[in-house]
Amino acid sequence: RDVAPSRGLGDVYKRQAERIFHFVCNYMIVVFILLFFKAITPRFDLSDNVAITLLGTTTANVIGILIIVVTYLFSRKRK
Repeated sequence: RDVAPSRGLGDVYKRQAERIFHFVCNYMIVVFILLFFKAITPRFDLSDNVAITLLGTTTANVIGILIIVVTYLFSRKRK
């Protein structure tokens, strides 16, 4: 299906880019809070293995999603 670029398409891309940026920023804030509580609060008992697994896998997923979405939204090749 051939879709001609519309006038407001740049606005859609900009809005989606802002949403992606805010999502990634919020995720990083949550990761920082988790690490902060793990470091200073003895009641926040999270084993090292769980923390490493949780942060490593979710960070990889967020970065992967970010790359996929940004590549899709801003790819130069349009068919």
